Amino acid sequence: MRFVLYGRSAIPVWLTAYHKPALANLSNNGLLPKSIREDVALSFLKEKLPQVPPPYQLSAAEWRGGPKLGIEVRTTQRALPEHSFHCLDHGLFIPSPELCLLEVARTASMPELIMLGSALCGAFVIDPSRKSGLGQRKPFATKESIGAFVEACAGHRGVENLRRATAFLKEGAASPPEVFLNMALTLPGRLGGFGLTRCVANKAIKLSKRAASIAERSTVVPDLLWDEARVAVEYDSNSEHLSPAQVTRDAKKRMALEADGYTVITVTTSQLAQIKPMEDVASEIARRAGTRRRTRSVNYRNRQAELFSTSRTLSDWINLDWAREKREGRG
Repeated sequence: MRFVLYGRSAIPVWLTAYHKPALANLSNNGLLPKSIREDVALSFLKEKLPQVPPPYQLSAAEWRGGPKLGIEVRTTQRALPEHSFHCLDHGLFIPSPELCLLEVARTASMPELIMLGSALCGAFVIDPSRKSGLGQRKPFATKESIGAFVEACAGHRGVENLRRATAFLKEGAASPPEVFLNMALTLPGRLGGFGLTRCVANKAIKLSKRAASIAERSTVVPDLLWDEARVAVEYDSNSEHLSPAQVTRDAKKRMALEADGYTVITVTTSQLAQIKPMEDVASEIARRAGTRRRTRSVNYRNRQAELFSTSRTLSDWINLDWAREKREGRG
């Protein structure tokens, strides 16, 4: 039997993978099965992909069966670009990060799609076996690769949503909260953000000799930066989940930035979870940076509530039983 994951069942695999699996040699026309044995699929997927929460979404070229307990089948008949699938295991395939986002874009909210796209363009992997809950990896996608895939899929459902989302993706993020911080502060009001302008992300700052001595490195990269105003924003991770070395490194980074004349504003986990504290943060950044908050939008408060209901950890996409077992060393 051959099983091809679809959309929401593929996302947890990409979020928890350290390396990209090999590309599949077949196009979707030759890859997608015409029938699926649900009992075999359930047993196989539970064993091979415990991080994926049921119901399992699978792709097929044709499907005449009705809904089955634990399995959802989506038909895909349009031709897809070359290299749209990867081979996870013998008989098990997964859509590329770009195709995965396109499939999710058909039903996900815009904040969800931006969050997921930024995660696949990020440098982190969800790993509950680590104290911090995260590991490091190379990004699986870029804004450029997603944009190119979108242009190659004109006419497919979800293309317009993914095209809109791609403009707001954050590349190279080190954690899901860092992605959400960027979204909350910089997304326009029509998407629920505080609309802060003139911000850059992931820009390396070359330190002075004195600051470099403090940081014990020549450059640092703030989470967000208003360069002209010399205002940097840093996400303050829960220290209990970080090693002493990481806590010290973060503290030295802030001291070095301040030594070079930057105002450093830290955002805590508690602040990031609530609209009012983040509104206060946004107002303070705007004041110090001399920028304007652009939040005028019809139904702004509703859009804001939708944004802040988005998971800041991406835990909603992972099988929680699997995550707990990994944390306890049983996975």
